[in-house]
Amino acid sequence: MKSRIAQRLRRGPVDGGMSLIEVLVALMVFTIIALGMSYSLITMQRLAYDTENREVAANVAADEVQRLKAKNDVFHLFSTSTPDVVVRNGTKFFISRVADWQPASGTIAACGTGGGNLLWKFVNISVTWDGMLQQKSPVRADTIIAPDDRVNSPELGTIVVSVRGINGAPRSGIAVSVRDKSTNASIGTLDDTDEQGCTYALQVSPGTYTVRPSKSGYIQSDPVAWAAGTANAPSVDVTVDAGTTKSAVFDYDAQNTFSLNYAPGRPPGNVYLPNSMATTFVTETANYMRTDSGTPSTSVNLYPFTAGYSAIAGAFRQETETVAGCLSPDPASWAGGTYKGQAKADGVRAAPISADPGQGYAGGINVPMGFITVNKPGLSGTTITLTNVASNYQGDPGCDNPQTIKYTVPNSLGAQTLTLAVPYGSWAVYNGAISNSLRLNGGALGVLGGLGDITSGNVVTVDPRANA
Repeated sequence: MKSRIAQRLRRGPVDGGMSLIEVLVALMVFTIIALGMSYSLITMQRLAYDTENREVAANVAADEVQRLKAKNDVFHLFSTSTPDVVVRNGTKFFISRVADWQPASGTIAACGTGGGNLLWKFVNISVTWDGMLQQKSPVRADTIIAPDDRVNSPELGTIVVSVRGINGAPRSGIAVSVRDKSTNASIGTLDDTDEQGCTYALQVSPGTYTVRPSKSGYIQSDPVAWAAGTANAPSVDVTVDAGTTKSAVFDYDAQNTFSLNYAPGRPPGNVYLPNSMATTFVTETANYMRTDSGTPSTSVNLYPFTAGYSAIAGAFRQETETVAGCLSPDPASWAGGTYKGQAKADGVRAAPISADPGQGYAGGINVPMGFITVNKPGLSGTTITLTNVASNYQGDPGCDNPQTIKYTVPNSLGAQTLTLAVPYGSWAVYNGAISNSLRLNGGALGVLGGLGDITSGNVVTVDPRANA
């Protein structure tokens, strides 16, 4: 042994100790082991922290259940739109709540959408916290909370009123009246709709009742009521039977008020708009049509659909089993093609305009129209009448539900040529009333901008398509 030690000492420092590579490898191994141990310690610490917070969260959920039961106010127990926050041991805990009625049908449902009598509220409470492990589920607690007073009666009924706006969002603060349809007597004062858009008429005698929500500046989405001018005051009749619950559901939201720009891009000088012309406002799902009794109104109130509206001059109607269609006013109904050697692109509607509920759009809504000219010397009075007719103009989709529009022009214009803003389509032009006037001859008519043609003596087609 001594000889071996002496031999290594005689070799000198060249072969003594550990090499640099060996040191680096040793350090690397040590680092890997240290990191693994550190990660394990941190993970164990986080798991312990999460377990501790999960126990606290369970207590928070239990406290929330007891708090809700102590309120004894099931009709004002709502789902939370933003979580409530409590602090325990320096950590923030977030309490979310979903509360829906349990009806007799057994299907948990939002206000006004379930079936059967109201029984109780089913409440789900969910608790999360700062630093919660993402792969872990929130702490949950479920309970049911019943009304203090009796809701249902074998001899009486219940009316549940639900008011929703765009995208099904509940609308609170809406006054609701319920009146006996036969006597117009009120059944009493109802609470305004709550945070879930609901209010309730309890212990109602069997019969038929008219339910009306009301709020200034609000409008419903029904196009038939809108055309009839009753969209701001919707109503529904509900027949209540003994021991039953009936629902009255309304789409009702703050209206958009848009200014209207008829015939944008009109030529210089006087351009006359028709009297008693219909205007159609088109959404993704419905058409809203109104007819002005004079020069078209400069503004309109509309339900605030997110997708917005395109405006069409004239009575645009899709054909149904009971109503003839009128497609020619709609530019998008004109397919591309060639007329007299000129290629035409597909027609395009004006871009839809939208705004948030209760707001407008700064630029308003454009209502595109075409333009024709009529020579004043050919007129015997102050009225020009146009009515839809069929023509052989290539691409005109036609109008099987003809409309008639009139223009009033002053006598003082002398020999001037008149410019009329006209909905798209093919029109017969008359001097005065259709029944007792002479037709204007072809020389008295013209179409501005090259968009259209005179297809017979007094028939002019106004084409919305651009040249391809």
